[in-house]
Amino acid sequence: MSTATATPTEILDGGSRAGREQIVELLTKAYWLEIETVTNYIASSVNPKGARAEEVKESLLADVKDELRHAQALADRIKGLDGVVPGSAEFEPKQGFLQPPERQTDVAHVVRGVVKAETAAIVQYERIIEATQGVDPETQGIVTKILRDERRHRRRFEDWTHTDGGEEPEATLPGPDETQPAPSAAASDRNSRFSEGARVVAAQIAATGSSREETAKRMRQDFGIKAPKAILDELGV
Repeated sequence: MSTATATPTEILDGGSRAGREQIVELLTKAYWLEIETVTNYIASSVNPKGARAEEVKESLLADVKDELRHAQALADRIKGLDGVVPGSAEFEPKQGFLQPPERQTDVAHVVRGVVKAETAAIVQYERIIEATQGVDPETQGIVTKILRDERRHRRRFEDWTHTDGGEEPEATLPGPDETQPAPSAAASDRNSRFSEGARVVAAQIAATGSSREETAKRMRQDFGIKAPKAILDELGV
């Protein structure tokens, strides 16, 4: 059974109302994704702490401008299709994974959240491109440009996920025959904060009854932290 589809010249005609409303609905969902992303990117461009956080914060601050531009383009197209751009009363948050972490030094949490947010946007824009194929080339052109930006954003943050997770490094002690200069006050402070954060995470995991191996594995997989042996010994796991 064949299904009639609207042609590009018919998208605003009365006979194409169902197709137009479907596109407006898809655009509206994408619009809310952009608005929520702007809110969370602003927070994540300010909250994180530590030397490794600076590059991530600067990147997010720049991306906020792109996301705002995307939201404006989507709003304009919604209006162009005789839709109504919604107000805040209709907003339903979806990005629980991008909320500020307990430890603001947990840059890995931010990076993973950004990758998830960008992936959700990419999936939504691919749906719109499919829905507008041969029907609404103007919307498809707008969304295709936005999609390129989102893929570029995601690639940049995926590169960071291939590092050691974005946590501050643990201090390494010299061997018996090695001599090293005394660490700076700033380095000592970073190491102290890292050790305390690792101790809290390890204690929380160990409290669930996890074995030493399970605790170390979860710290590495869930938090991007290598479990220091001294801390595991101290906690008796």
